[in-house]
Amino acid sequence: DLRAELAPGEACEIRPGFVGAYRGDLDDAGNRLRRWLVRYRVPDILRRNASYPKVQWNAFGATGKTPGSWDPVEKKYYPLIDDIAPLGFEEVMIDVAWWEGNEPDSDPVDWAAGMKQAADYAHDKGLRFGLYWTDNLDMADPAATRQRADRITRLFREYHADMWRSDCTRGEVIGASFAATRGFYEMVDTLAKEIPGFQWENCSGGGRIKDFGAMSRAVKIFNSDTYSALHVRQAFYDSSYALPPMQLEGHLGSTDGRFRPRGVAGMKYAFRSTSMGAPEWFLDAPNGGNGSEPWTQEEKDTVKACVATYKAKLRPLVREADLYHILPRPDGRTWDGIQYYDPAAGKGVVYLFKPSHEPASETIRLKGLDAKAMYRVSFEDGTQPASVKSGAELMDPGLTVTLHGEEASELIFYEAVR
Repeated sequence: DLRAELAPGEACEIRPGFVGAYRGDLDDAGNRLRRWLVRYRVPDILRRNASYPKVQWNAFGATGKTPGSWDPVEKKYYPLIDDIAPLGFEEVMIDVAWWEGNEPDSDPVDWAAGMKQAADYAHDKGLRFGLYWTDNLDMADPAATRQRADRITRLFREYHADMWRSDCTRGEVIGASFAATRGFYEMVDTLAKEIPGFQWENCSGGGRIKDFGAMSRAVKIFNSDTYSALHVRQAFYDSSYALPPMQLEGHLGSTDGRFRPRGVAGMKYAFRSTSMGAPEWFLDAPNGGNGSEPWTQEEKDTVKACVATYKAKLRPLVREADLYHILPRPDGRTWDGIQYYDPAAGKGVVYLFKPSHEPASETIRLKGLDAKAMYRVSFEDGTQPASVKSGAELMDPGLTVTLHGEEASELIFYEAVR
């Protein structure tokens, strides 16, 4: 029922659609689509720089004036950086409300040293620095779009931010205006031309807006508006059919900043839930500076090892491998997980999660392997002994895996024997 009345000389732009055809099942369709998107549509930095996606810590939960407050403070930021840099995190993002007024001017009380000092400190510790900024200017108005662009430019040129994070294409609320959405994307394209090294992280109304317009411009796409391990995995399961995993930001934590994974198993379960794509933690600092219980040394060591495994073994697969949804959509009761396989490298991994006590065992049937090839199979946590199996065996009858306890997880790596 599209209908438009045009004034003399007025143009009518119809928003584009996408139609595709595929052979095979839904995973085959997703793999073909994502390969095309990565080849032709994602920001160039993601294609050419193998160190993306970065491992990020969002400072919201750690820097609030009070737990969960939308008011971050400087005095809690610097101890957070000191905590997370040794763990191998690569980025820190300062989220909402670090400014005062309608311009991106640092709050002179809560951020007396300012955002440039915050950026310099992160850079000195080896971390990239991101800043959130949004306002309520109408992106359908070219003058307002330019005003917003000038404000965003300050984040990079004055504060030395490496990345800008935003909510909402049309100010503070999600509108139905195609003109506003188009204006926002035109602004992002202009900023990419004007600012060397410009990068945008999409938090456009949270996980409620994930589209191909955002995907073609954003280094990361905020994946869900609730932050539990279950919801993060559910959102990834759905979105990864259509969008490249390296852009899907697994945002785990809580809005009150009080959620805290516990113990070795809990830390692994939480981090692995976020790291099927682009990992981001939304937690209080390990030092417990915003009211949570400080981490033990064992917990710190566990997360450091998880980050190292992601960088060395998982990130290349997130970037390059085909993705298979080999278990049912996560429901918080039955086993869930996904499989990556890169046929060119002959390598892959299964992310495996057991959210409840029962059942203790599950049979995992892999997909996409060379039936005649032999694969060396190993378990990151040593829950099962290593073995060598044919691709045919791994696909049918598959691997029977046993995990004990509640919220248990495992990474199953496999590699073709050359």
